Amino acid sequence: MADAERAIRAGFERDHIEAHAQGPHRVFSQPGCGAAGDPRLLGPIDGGFRSAVAAGTPRLHLDEDPQAPAARDQIEFDTAGADVPPNDPVPFALQVLRSQALSLLSQGASVRRHGMLQRDPGRDRHCMGTLYVVATPIGNLEDVTLRSLRILAEVDQVLAEDTRRTRTLLDRHQISTRARSLHAHNEAARSEEVLADLAAGAAIALVSDAGTPLVSDPGERLVARAAEAGHDVVPIPGPSAVMSALVASGLLATPFTFVGFLPRKAGARGARLSELAARSETLVLFESPKRLAATLGELAKAFGADRQACVARELTKLHEEITRGTLAALVERHAEEPRGEISIVVAGAVSEDVDAESLRPLIKTALERGESARDLSTALHRETGAPRREIYRIALELRDALR
Repeated sequence: MADAERAIRAGFERDHIEAHAQGPHRVFSQPGCGAAGDPRLLGPIDGGFRSAVAAGTPRLHLDEDPQAPAARDQIEFDTAGADVPPNDPVPFALQVLRSQALSLLSQGASVRRHGMLQRDPGRDRHCMGTLYVVATPIGNLEDVTLRSLRILAEVDQVLAEDTRRTRTLLDRHQISTRARSLHAHNEAARSEEVLADLAAGAAIALVSDAGTPLVSDPGERLVARAAEAGHDVVPIPGPSAVMSALVASGLLATPFTFVGFLPRKAGARGARLSELAARSETLVLFESPKRLAATLGELAKAFGADRQACVARELTKLHEEITRGTLAALVERHAEEPRGEISIVVAGAVSEDVDAESLRPLIKTALERGESARDLSTALHRETGAPRREIYRIALELRDALR
């Protein structure tokens, strides 16, 4: 731990400010949020100091008004880069924190997690927790972010779709945080327990087996209820099978729609495919290996065998495979059942109502403005639905004529 960080880490309690020569350099939440009214151990704060030699541990106690409104806006403790006196850093650190903290408290601020002073007159005064929605690797464990690892190590508990899979990630990075299950079959009951923990001021991370939680994974009910109850819901971005498949597909990346899994029942499935067939944006679907061949066949029938598509399998893993082509070609290519996680990306429908030839004046004007043939063909395709390939051909023809 850096000396400056040691000198500035503090704990928030009630009634007064004082320094202790010994003790953990940690941050405490509001009194009353833990068992028997004891403050709960939380994560550190950063005071912005460049250098210090910590002779002891500052522990900050704030004179906190129990009737003050709860907080939302984070206040950073920052000394604009001032050095901490190397011979006596603790009193200096406390002096800076004390002046800022008391000033904020006089404005009705209250103490919240991770050393934040916050203010929100519209909320009732009570202990509030934080729910972190944390993205985890979709295959390659090296894809985890530094922020994700820090959050997973600091929270009180991790809610996992499969605790065994999540434990593999946590153990790899020497994270001992307790993991509890939250999946489709227990989300309703588990949410009640989690909301109670959040109400006690807990910090909790929600993860899925792979990728970003809630995207075709459990957690929607919990996040909605946590937000409704006034708890902080903080997204921790990272890997996503949806975005990975989309950007590797070679198809238009925007606009796009994430479809998820198609309905299992034949009637609902057919209706959904008929609706999607006319959509002009790129579509991203998930599918199981067992149903891949059948789904590709249904897509070819509903969308047309010549529609461009991509099948992304085992993304970021050792046997990653990305195949592109028409739906007819992909049906033939994936006739045998593959292994692994599957994402399907399908090009949007192209309207034949607009003839590319009628766009010659617009294409010429765009070229004269300095736009490239590739860029203008993409833009006009999106605006008119005319075949991009035809627009591009005409653009090259006109560009040569203008030279």
